[in-house]
Amino acid sequence: PVISSVAIDPAGKLLAAAGDDHLVRIFDSQSGSILSRWKSHTDWVKTSAFRPDGQVLATSGADRRIRLWDMTGQNRPRDLSEQPQVIYTLAYSPDGRMLATAGFDDKVRILETDQGRLLRELAAPGSDIRAICFSPDGTRLAAAGRAGLVRIWEADAGRPVADVQVLAPMHKGVAGVANLNAALQAALNPRHPGLKTVSGEFRPGDKLIQLRNNYDKDLFNGDIGQVLSIDGVKGTLT
Repeated sequence: PVISSVAIDPAGKLLAAAGDDHLVRIFDSQSGSILSRWKSHTDWVKTSAFRPDGQVLATSGADRRIRLWDMTGQNRPRDLSEQPQVIYTLAYSPDGRMLATAGFDDKVRILETDQGRLLRELAAPGSDIRAICFSPDGTRLAAAGRAGLVRIWEADAGRPVADVQVLAPMHKGVAGVANLNAALQAALNPRHPGLKTVSGEFRPGDKLIQLRNNYDKDLFNGDIGQVLSIDGVKGTLT
């Protein structure tokens, strides 16, 4: 069979492999022997992931079903509600409370793992999403796909962190650029010490837009970048 997904349990003892024959195979990761063959999907199994405690394996794919397999053997496998599109990738949050899914359409869906309830639906960076993951501390969720873009959200709130652009008709006032920049920075990037200048405070992770052409540096009006680091001693940023 074509194997399109592999996953290793947190203890490193079991390996799950699945693919185009609709089967999920469980191997002993040390000996390589097959322990189980499970068939419940009706189409290509595209993705699999162990819950962080290793007690549940989630699988999904072209049949749009998410099946949760009880690795303790005490309960029958159960299905979450059928998803709107083919699923290419899924990932558990580090605490196991949330399961993020994405695939052929332009949405990232976050499900509650006990009942499969949809917690939130996020606008993905284009359609055909192929990769998704949580940060180790569970505060961030990232997704990417065929469009070649990566989008990062605050996992609990669903707010985009690294893909935000707001247009304003003026520089001053409540709805002006200066005030909106400060408000967005406080909401989306509040955790880093910054570099204070006459134009405002800059922090690592902030997005910037070039306002004037600079032909010597090959920079043009409208170019967008991001602050990577700050040197407080020299008063410079990269």
